[in-house]
Amino acid sequence: GVVQRPAVQEQADLFVTDYQELVDLLPRYKVAMIGSGAFASSVMQMVATNARNKPLFQTQVSMYVHEEDFEGQALTTTINQRHENPKYLPSVPL
Repeated sequence: GVVQRPAVQEQADLFVTDYQELVDLLPRYKVAMIGSGAFASSVMQMVATNARNKPLFQTQVSMYVHEEDFEGQALTTTINQRHENPKYLPSVPL
């Protein structure tokens, strides 16, 4: 276990006694994908799955999409609502 010494705790900028607490305090890398075609969407799905399972990364992955219409609304709106890209990669959750 961790030995808590008051003299060390008083002088330390950060003192944790639990591994999970340390992991929670570490900075996380932000991941983003540029593009919304079939290839970018499929890579995005894999990247998002991996980012969710690794504590090194933020769990939300951003996708930068060229604005275009799909069924009367912006493709970005459709992707955000459905969590899939029905224009280029239908029926695959992102």
